Amino acid sequence: MLSQITKNQDQTKMKLTLALSLTSLLGIGLVLAIINGPLSAAVIIIALVTILIFILKTEWGVYLIILSLVSGQLVRIPLTGTSAIQPTDILVVILVSIWLIKKIILNQKIKSTFIGPFLCVFLSIAFISLINGLRFLDTDQAIISFFYLIRIASYMTLFFIGADIFSQQKKIYTLEKILLSAFFVIAAIGIVQVIVFPSLAKWAALYGWDPHMGRLFSTFLDPNFAGAFLVMGFIISLAFLFYAKSFEGRVALISASLLMLVAVILTYSRSTYLFLFISFFVLSILRSKKFLLVGIVAIIILMLIFPKSLDRIQGGFSIDESARTRFKTWENTLTIIKDHPMLGVGFNSFRYAQESYTFSKETTGGHAGAGSDSSLLFIFATTGFFGLLSYLIFYFLALIKTKKTFNYSLSAQQKGIGLALFSIMVGFLFHSVFVNSLFYPAIMAPFFLMLGLISAENKVSKITKH
Repeated sequence: MLSQITKNQDQTKMKLTLALSLTSLLGIGLVLAIINGPLSAAVIIIALVTILIFILKTEWGVYLIILSLVSGQLVRIPLTGTSAIQPTDILVVILVSIWLIKKIILNQKIKSTFIGPFLCVFLSIAFISLINGLRFLDTDQAIISFFYLIRIASYMTLFFIGADIFSQQKKIYTLEKILLSAFFVIAAIGIVQVIVFPSLAKWAALYGWDPHMGRLFSTFLDPNFAGAFLVMGFIISLAFLFYAKSFEGRVALISASLLMLVAVILTYSRSTYLFLFISFFVLSILRSKKFLLVGIVAIIILMLIFPKSLDRIQGGFSIDESARTRFKTWENTLTIIKDHPMLGVGFNSFRYAQESYTFSKETTGGHAGAGSDSSLLFIFATTGFFGLLSYLIFYFLALIKTKKTFNYSLSAQQKGIGLALFSIMVGFLFHSVFVNSLFYPAIMAPFFLMLGLISAENKVSKITKH
């Protein structure tokens, strides 16, 4: 008891010290901002207030990160060339930095399961691969590549943050609601977008985006990534629906599921359809085989309502222009892998590797040049055999953890998360063959947070009412 009181007092002192320090910085910042103008003042105030919130209420920082996903690719801060960062990237890096500093100051252990060490092994190999690949990069390229590594490491660290601060079911419930709200908003914006802004043709000419005629891309400006994100939301909604006890909760989850399913169909993305079918099949087999029939009927009805989806599926059995482009990127990536098999070209120096190989802009330019049309090939090309092996071990262990959580957890809340994640991860393996979705920030954030949730030591185990 005495040690707990002492620990609480240390935490209180730390928070007060940090709060006073930030207040002082805020005062200095305001003085400088007033001198430089109102815009600078607003930016400094927002930044310092955000940092203060992250220090005092870490879970609020997580909520803010989830809500920031809604902005998608609409808000981009350019770096060099076509490289850019989003507000979510900045928030994640700030949150992770503050959380690590607090852990160091309080001398606290970082909570994890058997998954965590293998995640650290992958990140270590990614760092070694980047150091090894620096000899092929100039200074600017090295800085950008290092930033990408920091960004990916920050998103993956959300796993440890989720396990650390979401040990109470009330906090998990709040996170679930905010997360589902983000999925719902992205789906709603996407449906409106299809009606009023069905093409990116103008933006394709001005900013280098693919035109995506008549397809749902929402704020992500890409139907494949938007589709993967929405499939995640759809599967999570269904998984939570099985454990919802209140009538209002069931109605809300059914409504959200239907909206997201319609949005997924409107992406007309074949890789997304494959993701949807596999994840839904796994979820139904694990939880309710009768539900499988209901879902298949619903999907067929929607595809009949939107016949273009059937054309897209039929086109999947033929080699069209999209397939030829994807095959070309695979061929290019395999060429790089052949020349750098053990440690790759460095994470993430893939864009610069492609430029050095003089691959055509048609397959590597625009906003897709930093990745490959396959997550596993991307990992192999950037971190080599050792990086790919470590990531596959992590992924396999995460599958085991999610399945065990679904099978054996006493908490209905945890069982729902385990069911959703296991179903999503199986489908993701297939989706990531065609799209570099495993490293898309808007997908990594909810994925690693939820993976952390089932790794947390819950203080209470009881039925969660949605």
